Amino acid sequence: MQIKKKIVETNTDNFRGYGSIMKWLEVKKTKPTLSEKYFDWWGKLVTPRFPSGMEMGLFRLKKRGLSMDRMECHQHTPEILLPVDGKFVIPVCC
Repeated sequence: MQIKKKIVETNTDNFRGYGSIMKWLEVKKTKPTLSEKYFDWWGKLVTPRFPSGMEMGLFRLKKRGLSMDRMECHQHTPEILLPVDGKFVIPVCC
C-alpha cells in the first residue's frame, strides 16, 4: 500500500496548532537578551506549553581560543545544548 501526501512548507500560520517556529534570520536581527565577550544569548524565544515550564532560546558562541576565565552552575535549571552549525566543547567541573 502506498500513501501519497502533498508536502507543505511550514509557516507560522499552518504550524500554530503544533507550537511556534523560531527563525534564526529574524532572531539575529534583534538585540540579544545578554551579550558578552564570548557569546550572545537570546532567551525566552519560545515558551512551549509544558506543565513543568520550559523555554527555548538561542546561544551563539563567538570564535575564541581554548581557554576560559569562568564557569556557571545550573543547580535547579536543566539545560540542553544542541549544535546548529559546527561543533563545540563543553568543559565540565565536578
